[in-house]
Amino acid sequence: MRYFCDLCTPFGYRIMILKETNAFCLIYVYDRMKLEHMLSNAAIQNFLSTFGYEDFTVPGALHHLKRSMQEEEFPHEVGIFLGYPLQDVRAFLSPERNQKYLLVGYWKVYSRLRSNQKKFYRYDCLNRTMQRKAAAGASMESILESMNPR
Repeated sequence: MRYFCDLCTPFGYRIMILKETNAFCLIYVYDRMKLEHMLSNAAIQNFLSTFGYEDFTVPGALHHLKRSMQEEEFPHEVGIFLGYPLQDVRAFLSPERNQKYLLVGYWKVYSRLRSNQKKFYRYDCLNRTMQRKAAAGASMESILESMNPR
């Protein structure tokens, strides 16, 4: 874990363990600046407060998320931390959610179909590129370097 933290930090990424059992370890990789910006959004704060969040600093919110991960298998607010659009997370939580989604990709899309299709396409391209580089024997550092030039 220390190795990956040291490797990712120069690129602006942080890593933390959200949940650890004998069977698996769930790791969260995030861009601190982007997460800080997201947590400063009043609509996001209002939404997260319905799940008991009170501290919207990065350490405070992540501490609450980690605690929620211990109590629930996969708390729904985690979608916010994964970068899912707020309106899609809200719609997913609504009782009639399964009848109204427009697309299933990295998450269920309930709004802004075109925008999210483009985002999924970019994610797919990035994923294929990273897999191709890894299969060719590239180190994690060189992959990060190619995706995030300093």
